[in-house]
Amino acid sequence: MQTLLKEKYLTVEVDTAKKLMIQTWIGFCNSEQLRDGHKRSFELFSKNNCDKFICNTKEAAVLKKDDTEWATANVTPALVKAGVKSLNFVIPDSAFAKMSLKNLEMGEEKQGNVKVNYYQNIDEAIKNI
Repeated sequence: MQTLLKEKYLTVEVDTAKKLMIQTWIGFCNSEQLRDGHKRSFELFSKNNCDKFICNTKEAAVLKKDDTEWATANVTPALVKAGVKSLNFVIPDSAFAKMSLKNLEMGEEKQGNVKVNYYQNIDEAIKNI
């Protein structure tokens, strides 16, 4: 696994052999940081020919509803176009962050973008995608 991006609130790693990208969100980030992090992640996803995606939200903080709606409208369609078959999330510890993840899932279901899978930890997610 190679770390390609490291910010206070986000780490992006890629396993080129598995064509896998892992985004790990840590703590709070504002809307600008979230959107910039997703845009930069997608550039790395494409550049490294990935087709599998895990979003580790174990230590993430709550997101605004506008941000989850933005992700559903912008990030997921780009990932699907690039070959992603499912969004794979490591469930956050925070009850508030879980609500953000639920909002995202409802948006994905409404849009019909892609299947959403949940895992208890990163090892389980890697093993099952």
